[in-house]
Amino acid sequence: MTEIRVPKQQRAVKKRDAVIQAGYELFCRKGYYQTNTAEIAKQAGVSTGIVYSYFQNKEDILLQVVAWYLAGLKEKFGPVLYAAAEAENDLSEMAEAFYELLYASHTMEPNAHDEFQAMAYLHAPVKKLFEAFEEELVQELRQRLMQRGDIPSDGLEEKLRLSYHILESLCHDMLASTPPREGEKRIKKLAFDVIAGLLREAAP
Repeated sequence: MTEIRVPKQQRAVKKRDAVIQAGYELFCRKGYYQTNTAEIAKQAGVSTGIVYSYFQNKEDILLQVVAWYLAGLKEKFGPVLYAAAEAENDLSEMAEAFYELLYASHTMEPNAHDEFQAMAYLHAPVKKLFEAFEEELVQELRQRLMQRGDIPSDGLEEKLRLSYHILESLCHDMLASTPPREGEKRIKKLAFDVIAGLLREAAP
């Protein structure tokens, strides 16, 4: 097997990043299975040989693309994660802010979201990346909520995972309602208040 080089020089790093960006654009536009490595190389402005010097195959490019995409999402969640540590910040409002970011990730780049979520169902390594992304968010939220001093620690991880899936389901439900259904604001507020109450509730 050909040894894959990890680029260190800035010029080489830029070429590798260009391949990842090209893969992202093509996977979103055409789909993973309809895209080949030669097309990615052309889009990136490099030779196919350069692509294979940094990536083992198209699957390797996919994993790097998804990791890059999820890192961008994690960065967007930063303000909510930092706000979680402040006791004066309302938990219901925090849940709403988290939801808005999740919803934006579904709508601002819908092709990316749809393609990568579909690949997560079909491709175990992609699924693991999404699971690791969720776990990282849960663990960071847990650490920051514990700094508040007003949130019970027992069962907090499980509560956060449940809250995350409530918000994900809410996103999908709202996206399926076009135009917005009657009572949408009430449904959202109910979900945010349920999450806030769940986080504050002491474990039995």
